[in-house]
Amino acid sequence: MRSRTFIELSNYARIIPLRSSLWGLLYLVGKGVERNRSKAAEYFRKAADQGHASAQYCIGQLYHSGEDSSGGKERTILDLIETREKNSPKAVEWYRKAADQGHAHAQYELGLAYQSGEGVEKNRNKAAEYFRKAADQGHAHAQYAIGEAYRRGEGVEKNLRTAEEWFQKDPLEEKGWEEELFDEITQ
Repeated sequence: MRSRTFIELSNYARIIPLRSSLWGLLYLVGKGVERNRSKAAEYFRKAADQGHASAQYCIGQLYHSGEDSSGGKERTILDLIETREKNSPKAVEWYRKAADQGHAHAQYELGLAYQSGEGVEKNRNKAAEYFRKAADQGHAHAQYAIGEAYRRGEGVEKNLRTAEEWFQKDPLEEKGWEEELFDEITQ
C-alpha cells in the first residue's frame, strides 16, 4: 500500500467539512432526506468546528433564528434548534468566525448586529466596517447599507457623493447562503 501524499491528504481534509456542510444543508431544507433541523445543526457544527466558513455562518443563522425565550440561560445548539429559541450573542460569535475568513453574508450579518446592538454592544463604526467588507465583495444588501451609512454619516464621515456611488453599484449576482454553500461544495 502506498503512502498518501501531503496534497492527497490535504484535499481529503478539505472534503470532510464540505461533506458535513452538504448533509447539513440537505437536512435543513429537506432535500432527499426528511427535514430535520437538529441533524442539520449537527452536520453544520462538525464542519464549523473544522473551520468551514459557510458552516460557521449557517450555525450563526441557526442561533439567530427563532424567538428569544431563553431567559438568559446558556443553551446548547440542539436545545436551541428544538425550541426555536434565539441566542444573538452565540449567533454573533459564529458570524465573526465566518466573517474573519471573508464570508460576505456573515460580514453583512455582523454589520446588522453592530448597527442594532443585537448580541453585541451597538457600534456604528464597526457596523460600517463590516458592511464595507461585504459590499466590497458585491453583497447587494451590504452595498445599500454602506451607502446609507455614508448618506447619514453613521460610522463613517457623511459623504453624499460616496453614498450615491454605493447606491449606483451594480451588485454581483447575489445568491442565498444555501446556493452559495452548494456551489462551494460542488466545485
